[in-house]
Amino acid sequence: MELSVDLWHGAEVSCGGTPMPILRGVLGKVPSGPRARVRNFIANKELGTKSDVHENVISPGVILPWHFHETEEVIVVLEGNGECRTENGTETYAAGDVIILPPRVKHSLKNSGNTLIRQICIFPDDPKTTFLEDDYPGQTVDMFNPSEWTKPSNGGPPQSA
Repeated sequence: MELSVDLWHGAEVSCGGTPMPILRGVLGKVPSGPRARVRNFIANKELGTKSDVHENVISPGVILPWHFHETEEVIVVLEGNGECRTENGTETYAAGDVIILPPRVKHSLKNSGNTLIRQICIFPDDPKTTFLEDDYPGQTVDMFNPSEWTKPSNGGPPQSA
């Protein structure tokens, strides 16, 4: 086996000629302020993978605006609790839950607790996200390793989910 260090200070092990990246210390980002959230891209087309995976860290009271994806989204909730709103209503969720959103389901997430929500969002491919509203006033987004889909589309402003 060959071992080399990659751009993210991880290790890349070669198994039969196919690299297997191990990204070390990439999780655990903290929002820059009380009305902020983190988008930390772990895997995506720009980082060399077919899937799109990111860490989402949401401060108390922060709301992710209405949006939908062309692919299924699986959210693994690691810490905190919140609300997931869809056109069919609002469901609460907490650490240990897994949310599965089918393609094109309009949704919004809110941290309704008093601690950070930390979750991993997994898409099988580029999610091709469409935003239906802008970020709420006063809220900020701290992005790490941004994905192509966070850039402007259809002439609109850059968005983040």
